[in-house]
Amino acid sequence: MLTKKLRKVIGKDKKITLDLSDMASGEVEIIVLQKEGRVVGAAQEVMDLPRHRLGKISGTLEREEIYGDAR
Repeated sequence: MLTKKLRKVIGKDKKITLDLSDMASGEVEIIVLQKEGRVVGAAQEVMDLPRHRLGKISGTLEREEIYGDAR
């Protein structure tokens, strides 16, 4: 298996351009390795939401207190 190692920088548009003119046409497998850094995903977006502290919870509510006699 022929191996080619390249170093590229991922731009703000999240794209990389590769020049493989010295390699033959055909199927290839691409592996991207990156040192640990910030992972951007749905979980990270939720973590980035602002948090508000509204104080201590002073008690609990029973179902009947919320809905009354509605059934």
